[in-house]
Amino acid sequence: MKKQYAATALALLILTLTACGGGGGAAAPAMGRYVEEQRALPEGIRQVLALRTDAAGTLDMLCYMTSREQPERWVELAVFHSDDAGNTWEPDETDLDSMVEAQGDVQVEAACWDDQGRLYLFAYDYGATEENGKTEGCFFRMDEGGALGRLPFQAPEDSNGAMVRSFRAADNGDLLVDCWWSLFHVDGETGEVRNAITPKSGSVEGYAVQGNQAVWCREDRLVFYDMEQGEESGEVWSATAVSSSNDNSTWSRLAEFAPDGTICYADTTGIYRARQGNSMLEQVVDGSLTSLSTPSFLIQNFAVLEDSFLILSWTEEGWELHTYVYDPEVPTLPGKELRIWSMEEDMLLRQAIGVFQREHTDVYISYEIGCAGEEGFNWEDALKSLSTQLLAGKGPDVLDLTGLPWESYAEKGVLLDLSGDLAELSADGELLENIAGACVLADGTCPALPAQFDVPLLHGSSAAIAASRDLRGLADWLESNRKSFNHPLAMEKLYWLLSFFSIPEQEAIQSGDWTVLTEFLSQMKRIWDMEKSSPIEDGQDGKPEFNFGALNWSVDGCGMDMGLLCTFGGLYPAWQTSKDKGDGETDTLFGGGLFSPRTMLGVNARSGVSDLARAFLRTALSEEVQSAGVGGGIPINSAAFEASVQTDEDPARGGYYSTYGTTLVDREGADVPIFLHISYPPEEYRRAWARRIRSLDQPVFQEGAVQSILENETADFFAGGETLEDAVERLAKKLELYRAEQGN
Repeated sequence: MKKQYAATALALLILTLTACGGGGGAAAPAMGRYVEEQRALPEGIRQVLALRTDAAGTLDMLCYMTSREQPERWVELAVFHSDDAGNTWEPDETDLDSMVEAQGDVQVEAACWDDQGRLYLFAYDYGATEENGKTEGCFFRMDEGGALGRLPFQAPEDSNGAMVRSFRAADNGDLLVDCWWSLFHVDGETGEVRNAITPKSGSVEGYAVQGNQAVWCREDRLVFYDMEQGEESGEVWSATAVSSSNDNSTWSRLAEFAPDGTICYADTTGIYRARQGNSMLEQVVDGSLTSLSTPSFLIQNFAVLEDSFLILSWTEEGWELHTYVYDPEVPTLPGKELRIWSMEEDMLLRQAIGVFQREHTDVYISYEIGCAGEEGFNWEDALKSLSTQLLAGKGPDVLDLTGLPWESYAEKGVLLDLSGDLAELSADGELLENIAGACVLADGTCPALPAQFDVPLLHGSSAAIAASRDLRGLADWLESNRKSFNHPLAMEKLYWLLSFFSIPEQEAIQSGDWTVLTEFLSQMKRIWDMEKSSPIEDGQDGKPEFNFGALNWSVDGCGMDMGLLCTFGGLYPAWQTSKDKGDGETDTLFGGGLFSPRTMLGVNARSGVSDLARAFLRTALSEEVQSAGVGGGIPINSAAFEASVQTDEDPARGGYYSTYGTTLVDREGADVPIFLHISYPPEEYRRAWARRIRSLDQPVFQEGAVQSILENETADFFAGGETLEDAVERLAKKLELYRAEQGN
């Protein structure tokens, strides 16, 4: 069990750090840890192409900057140097931009320095298009005299056609080239590929070169490689596998050599260092105590100085430089602990934890995931475990109550009343009022505050939307128009359809209402019987998100699009598709005011740090956290929501919100290539939807255990092996048993 191992390792670490001394007195806390600080970067950075530190400790950075002298240009190349660990930056006098322009119609995409200080560039040469129409990739090197010369060979590419993402140069002139799914050792004189490495994890992760020695991350190993001999020279075990890192990052792990030859790597779990030939790996920075574990903190560049580490990251606010410096006066582990729990991993919670941790360096935050995907472990098991802890007066301090019987918990007195917090935040206008009060009970108490929410939507022809005022009306329209589409709905998985269309009748379904269950299953069976090609699958992966499904509708691949609106921008592809087709509209599910609260945060009434827990809730609801764009729902923070409604005026977008290309299947089963430029809808359209979302007034709370029961107990019925009456009877009894176990 990975979770048990991790907990044991942490316990041993704490024991090692605190059990220093004997006798009757309390042991003094262990002192000293690396502390994170943010440093200022030069203004106007659009993209950082390379960051390195030389033997003297000087930092060099190559980046694209917003052009100041030529406003008509978006960007220009610039080099900066720092002699004080990134505190201040001075521009290089070399006019690199003009030197690159002299090479022709080339666009620099990646860069690096070797240990001798020679600058290498990778660029696309748009003036040298190959016969197949592909743009040629090439390398340039700056010699000791400052002249930029082109290397006499083309860049390699992966077997999938992927070109260069990044590269490093050895002292002998050879290159280690990252083409996303392959790492190539390229001869620097001839361009011959001396070796090709294809990671089992799928994509290339952290790698580094120092002198003629290279290292890269291979699953749970660091592999050393001799760039002169062209062969592996050793390996060391790494503390965490590459796959355990943040999937949102361009790289989930970055590697770099220290000045003394020590290899270091950074990922979301922290910063580590190890030596070749030494099996000991040391974690020097705990990622959970820094921004490294924050989902919006996408690590891009890593540098190691003699006494500190630097990480360049990309966030919603732009490029950020963070340093990690050892401070002997700071406790190794914070003196307070805040325990946070959610049934499934929640990225908004991760973001809030990172922000709160930076603001409360004296607090250690532990995040427990109840149902982390272990085989044989399900919602009901995790729910029983949590309920046992809470009723015993134990358990976490902050709980994500999404999908849980939170009203039952409130009745048992295990949740703190947050009505005062809600009133204060609402009075300041910080939250979307209708959504924020979703969990207020009849007696005026508020056991939970949702941090985000989803809105169930339908999209189809105007006639289809007009006919679909309830589930029966939707089924009638689909049956009447069956020959005009391939699949009835954009989502083809039964558990997604059950989850989505049970939203309007959730309360009656949870109570086991026979009449409602009979009508619901009857209409769902009509819809499912039109879906002849899809098998009934077990389990759930993700949720049916409303985003690009309208493209499938536009080629008659489906009769209607449906899904949960998780971001305001999810409306835009459907709007653009309808605009291009000349028909179609988006509406809330059956035209109602339904919404599903997500990340419903409550505080354990028995928590010993309830003030700290309430402060964490405020952080989770703050504009800073909610505007990071990492959550799985629409932000409840009013300012963050309003920001999501605005257009992005970045000239690089060219007025477009996004572009999307794919191949879809039409109603005849033929492949149809699609490429869609998605513009921002007019302000009138965006404002109308913003008002509509703010006015939603029918919260729906789906319980994960109930959804599992609904899926499991109806599988035979939808497969045609059971009558409607038998299915309803068994389902109602199972739901009644579940309610009895919950004490309702």
